[in-house]
Amino acid sequence: QPPHAGGAAQFLAQVLLPQVRAQFPKAHLALVGSNPPEAVRALANAHVEVTGSVPDLTPWLARAAVYVCPLRFGAGIKNKVLEALAHGCAVAATPLSADGIAARHEEELLIATPDTMSAAVIRLLRDPTLRQRLGAAGRALVATRYTWAQVAQAYEQLYGAARRSEE
Repeated sequence: QPPHAGGAAQFLAQVLLPQVRAQFPKAHLALVGSNPPEAVRALANAHVEVTGSVPDLTPWLARAAVYVCPLRFGAGIKNKVLEALAHGCAVAATPLSADGIAARHEEELLIATPDTMSAAVIRLLRDPTLRQRLGAAGRALVATRYTWAQVAQAYEQLYGAARRSEE
């Protein structure tokens, strides 16, 4: 199987984690999400935890050293990335994972391709100051740009513009 075949979970467990563990042997991967398919559940081992549904992501995000989002397919704003940023997590994400979010590389998160993702994660694990800086900046970004009131206002403006264009 090519090194980046399969979904994000397979990439994290089979490609990224072994590369990270070569530098950080105690590294642990938590795949947290509802109703994981059998192929994801089969990834569970001593270093990979597959949780299935959890009532609240907060404890998982609070203990994460790095939140990694290696999406290669999809569209729209990635709410899980916003949630990780809101919790002050250091985030490493593909360009697609951060698409639609006003986060900037090296400012609020690290942008990496699948081929450079492990280097980005290792960099974050080696540099607690960088993790803290990105986490604080990401939290501030969400607080200033992505509150419910701001999102509602943006939709209100969009709907108003659409209504005016129909008149």
